[in-house]
Amino acid sequence: RIRKLLIDDFQMFNRTVVSQLSYAGHEVVQRVKKFTGANTVDALMNISKSAEELDQLMKDTRTQAKEIAADYSNLE
Repeated sequence: RIRKLLIDDFQMFNRTVVSQLSYAGHEVVQRVKKFTGANTVDALMNISKSAEELDQLMKDTRTQAKEIAADYSNLE
């Protein structure tokens, strides 16, 4: 029974260490990006991605509006 508790404790400890190291690695990467200016590139990439999504949304909306207009004209 004690052995199982030790195994469980070790597994919990292992998960905690892995989680903390992963977070620490993320922090290091963010700091390096900040000092090298790479975070600006990330921001521009996010803006570009948002713009692409908005452009696609506008195209889809335009297509739907044309379909609605065509359906409406067929009702007349």
